[in-house]
Amino acid sequence: MVDVPGIRGEGGELVLEDRDKGREIVRGLGKREELMQEEEGYWLEVVAEEEEVREALWKQGDGKAAGVNGLSGRVLKELWGVEWGRRVIMWVVGKSLSLGYVPKLFRDGIGVVMRKSKKDDYSLPSSYRVINLLDVWGKCLERVVVGRLKEWEREGLGEEQWCGRGGRSSLEAVVGLMMDWERGNGLGLLLCMDVKGGYENVGVRKMEERLVGLGVDEYLRRWVTSFLRERRSKVKMEVGWESGGF
Repeated sequence: MVDVPGIRGEGGELVLEDRDKGREIVRGLGKREELMQEEEGYWLEVVAEEEEVREALWKQGDGKAAGVNGLSGRVLKELWGVEWGRRVIMWVVGKSLSLGYVPKLFRDGIGVVMRKSKKDDYSLPSSYRVINLLDVWGKCLERVVVGRLKEWEREGLGEEQWCGRGGRSSLEAVVGLMMDWERGNGLGLLLCMDVKGGYENVGVRKMEERLVGLGVDEYLRRWVTSFLRERRSKVKMEVGWESGGF
C-alpha cells in the first residue's frame, strides 16, 4: 500500500480521509485526461441535423418488431412530435456522433429462433435460423452514419458492389444483368456468393485501417469501431432466454 498524504481538492482545500483522497485522485485523473483530449481536439462537437435524423427515423417501419427496450418505430415517431422528445433524440444522436460511441443498449439484440421450412430433421441446429431484432433508435442512428459515409462509398466499395448502396439494389442488379444479356446476344454470367458468418467475423482492425486509408473523418471511424465491438444477443426460445454474444 502507498502512503498517500493529504490531497488538494478541486477548490484547493486539503482532504485527509482515505475515501475523500481516493475520490479526488480519481477526479483529478479524469480531469487531466479530459484536458489532454480537449487540447488534442479529440472530442469534437459534431452537430446532428434535424432533417437527417427525421429522415432516418421515418424510414423505420411502424410495425417492425422492437428491440431490447421495446420501443417501436411508431413510438419514437410520436416522441419526435413532442418538443422535449425531439430534443432528447437529437441530444443522444449528437453525443453518440461527437464521442464516436454507440450506447451498449443499441449494440444488444434479441435473437428469435425460427424453424426453416421443409427440413427432415429438426434436431439439427442447421434446421433453424435466428432473426436478430435490434433497437429501433439504434437503427435510426445507423442510418444517420450511413448517410454521412456516402462521401467515401464509391471509392470504398467499388463499382462491383451491389446492395447496401443507394441506387444499386438487387432489383437494379437484375435489370443490369438483363441489359448485358441483350447486348451479349443471349450470353451472360452471374456469380452469387453467400459469405457465411461474414457480419460477426468482420476484422475490426482491418476495417479501421481501410477507413483511415479512405480518409474517413475520425469521429465516424471511432463510431464504426464502437459499433462493431462488444455486440451481444439474447436468444429467445420457448424455455425462456439464453444470453449469448457474437
